[in-house]
Amino acid sequence: DEIRPQFEAKYSKKERMNPISGKPEPYQAFTDKYSRLLVSSSGIFFMILVVIAAVFGIVIYRVITVSTFAAFGWALIRNNSQVATTGTAVCINFCVIMLLNVLYEKVALFLTNLEQPRTESEWENSFTFKMFLFQFVNLNSSTFYIAFFLGRFTGRPGAYLRLINRWKLEECHPSGCLIDLCMQMGIIMVLKQTWNNFMEFGYPLIQNWWTRQRLKREHGHIPKASLPQWEKDYNLQSMNAYGLFDEYLKMRIWYGILEGIGILSVITNAFVIAVTSDFIPRLVYAYKYGPCAGQGRAGEGCMMGYVNASLSIFRVSDFEKRSQPRTNGSELFEEAVKYCR
Repeated sequence: DEIRPQFEAKYSKKERMNPISGKPEPYQAFTDKYSRLLVSSSGIFFMILVVIAAVFGIVIYRVITVSTFAAFGWALIRNNSQVATTGTAVCINFCVIMLLNVLYEKVALFLTNLEQPRTESEWENSFTFKMFLFQFVNLNSSTFYIAFFLGRFTGRPGAYLRLINRWKLEECHPSGCLIDLCMQMGIIMVLKQTWNNFMEFGYPLIQNWWTRQRLKREHGHIPKASLPQWEKDYNLQSMNAYGLFDEYLKMRIWYGILEGIGILSVITNAFVIAVTSDFIPRLVYAYKYGPCAGQGRAGEGCMMGYVNASLSIFRVSDFEKRSQPRTNGSELFEEAVKYCR
């Protein structure tokens, strides 16, 4: 590969003989190379921490908002506080993701140039890795939180874990965390695709219209056919230096990254099945504890009683003072409720 002009200009004062070509070429000292890599790696780590901090901020928002919506005066919001919290949190998260995407491209470019790669292919590989890593963490960190951490550290009735000893940590939807996960992925995918389509089709149309209006104000109405080709080209939008790179990034056709995503997706799906979904508990109940236990089959009717078996008994008297029910349930069940599930 040809040496990058930037590398040659930086290290032209010190040369060494290339063992393959037999010609002198610029030489980057070992300490200089790895000190730059260390600084670049520190920058990457710091930016990943920024994403984690943003996710933590969204978590705090969800914790506070779900309590606020649960006490809302409007019954529609109060009865759907979990869905309302998830929906608003995802929209805020999407805005944060789009803002960080703009920042990450500039940071990745700066860190890659700081490393001073020797050849153009090394520069492209380094820039590609940073851009993909930043976007992967930025887009998927909140999804991983919902899939594997949401509702895992809330405590239990009578001993809830609370934020600043005030707000109870958020739990999953009664139907499971997969509902929240679907909302998170669905809203972000739809909004991001809509935004990308607007930037690719709508925004250029608006820019071209604005350019035509500006030319009319400056030069009056000029028939487009009478303009020379070079002037038509001059009035077009400038080409993005990383336009082709962005197209590749959408499709992930780099082999190393694609192979890594394939491995990670299998591991992630395994954890979703084992941790997030109730696939394994349902199998255990069907074959071990349900109506079909010991029969070596799990067909229709074998899941009768599963929900009841998945719940534990809790004494109402053991509730925290701040979590105690407003009534004892006698108006519904003709006697005071002593246990809940």
